[in-house]
Amino acid sequence: MSAIFLRRSYERIGVRLNVNMFQTTGLVYLIGAALTIVLVGFLILLIAEILQIVAFFSIPEQLPSSMPAQQTWGPPAPPAPMPPSQGPTQ
Repeated sequence: MSAIFLRRSYERIGVRLNVNMFQTTGLVYLIGAALTIVLVGFLILLIAEILQIVAFFSIPEQLPSSMPAQQTWGPPAPPAPMPPSQGPTQ
C-alpha cells in the first residue's frame, strides 16, 4: 500500500523538477514491492534505491522557470472589527 503512495509522490516530484528518473524510481519501487512475495522483489527494491540516489543527484541547480515561487507564510491577519450593531450586549 505504501508503495502506491511512494510512486505517486515520485511521479509528482519528477514532473515538477523535470527529472524523469524519479518517475522511473517510483515505478521500479512499486514493482519491487509487489514482487517481494517471491523474494525477487528485494533485488528490485535495491535497484530502486540506487535509482533514487541517482535521481537526487540529477536535480538541476536552478529550478525550471515555469515553477511558481514558493509561498511564504506569516502570522495570520488580525480579525476585522465588528460593526456596532453586532457588538457584545450588556
